[in-house]
Amino acid sequence: SYFQTFSNVPPQEIAVPSDSPSYRFKNGTVDLINAIFSKLAPETVLLNEKVDKVIFEKDKAKVVTKSHTLVTDVVISTLPPAVLIDQIDFSPSLPNELLAVAEHTHTWMQDSIKVALTYKKPFWRAQGKSGIIFSNVGPLTEFYDQSNVENNSFALVGFASGSCARFTKEQRIEKIEAQLKMVFGDDALHYEAYHETAWFNEEFTKSDMQADHLFPHQNGGHTVFSEPLNGNKLFISGAETSKHHSGYMEGAIFAAESVVAKLKKLHNK
Repeated sequence: SYFQTFSNVPPQEIAVPSDSPSYRFKNGTVDLINAIFSKLAPETVLLNEKVDKVIFEKDKAKVVTKSHTLVTDVVISTLPPAVLIDQIDFSPSLPNELLAVAEHTHTWMQDSIKVALTYKKPFWRAQGKSGIIFSNVGPLTEFYDQSNVENNSFALVGFASGSCARFTKEQRIEKIEAQLKMVFGDDALHYEAYHETAWFNEEFTKSDMQADHLFPHQNGGHTVFSEPLNGNKLFISGAETSKHHSGYMEGAIFAAESVVAKLKKLHNK
């Protein structure tokens, strides 16, 4: 593996320390979503319904979209807190303390640009390299071999620094190519396709309500998100609210388990 410390220092070859194993989903994370969906009655799931307003009444809650008004016992939000307070109106209003913390809760992906390059062959393996890059220089800050389990589709995937947002896509590609050439040589330039997702352009990730100059994971897992609101009818959940691995997939799982435990306790099930 390779680590870039400073722009004037060549990439350093390093051995990555042993760590707990991590896993990826065959066919991608969408398989997990589809597996959950397959266990639900199709008519109970509404897709592409942006929630505009949530109204809490004495014993029910109304969730209002442009085309539906849904009446429910409990509302669980898994939006990033800053997006939640920016895009949904609540009646009655959410507590001021929660609003203040949510505005200053960092959404982990909001500054990230995910980058993927696909190749006909895993040239890095032929070079005796893992495909892993860690860099303080950028534009790529971390990069990994994410070839598929069948070993017939090959890719290097990772993240570009948030500072790359000020460049055009073409400028980002040019800078990424230069970095990869420095580490892997000309072989890295013979890719089949380049893909990127700039998360700050995603409507339900980056919010205009988000305060500027937050440090990573700021207020992640804050206690203000842990208590149900509006007579136990509103639960604030999602990856950023987790006390463990805030902002990551593991954080989302912890947050979901926490809400389920609270609901079971409230309803004695």
